[in-house]
Amino acid sequence: MINIRSEPIVAVGAIIICIPLVDGVAKEILRVKDGTLIEVDADQGRIRISEPIGPAESR
Repeated sequence: MINIRSEPIVAVGAIIICIPLVDGVAKEILRVKDGTLIEVDADQGRIRISEPIGPAESR
């Protein structure tokens, strides 16, 4: 789960049920389209956004 700002109850819930959570991400993350591969490196504090995957849409 990637959030711009997590409420405390969301963070606690993620901890309890072992869901990885990234908090404090820039609002530009909202422009990521469905099907886009996102790689999270928690050790380095980095998020890498790749091109969308899957069938190409008509343009």
